[in-house]
Amino acid sequence: AIGIQILENVIEGDAETRPRSGIRIEFAIDTLIQLNQVIGAQFGILLTGGTGNQLLENQLTDGVIGLLWNREGVLRVSGNSIENMSSIGLVGSFTDNLKCDHNRLASCGFSITGVAALITAIRDNLTIESCQIVNAGQSRDGTTTFPGNTGGLLANAVRNGHISENQI
Repeated sequence: AIGIQILENVIEGDAETRPRSGIRIEFAIDTLIQLNQVIGAQFGILLTGGTGNQLLENQLTDGVIGLLWNREGVLRVSGNSIENMSSIGLVGSFTDNLKCDHNRLASCGFSITGVAALITAIRDNLTIESCQIVNAGQSRDGTTTFPGNTGGLLANAVRNGHISENQI
């Protein structure tokens, strides 16, 4: 698919009716996913195998993983709010060129990983700037805390990158 726009949707679930993925896109080119609200999905937004895609100003809450991508070409992740994800707020791997800016992650990584954001195996050009990561490893209501070490941002296997002006 080329040039798809997924805009201003509300996708809701709860512990009993939890959808597997709020938004799932495979092999997309130049897709815009913007201003969507996903509540209670296992995976808020899942992308794989595309290039030139943008995830902008989405709100993802009360799930397992907020944003997940794998094997994307050029990808922009900007202005998203990700809150209360039990496993991890944002995770991506095997991306050629990633710009991740002005995102807010709160209360992510409290049950399985202890990490709010994980970026791995970026083949070229990683930029993470002006993002805010708060309360990593602790649920929003404070009742669940990851028992080990927690991390706000973990980036590994990155060829070259620029990480600046983040609040962690």
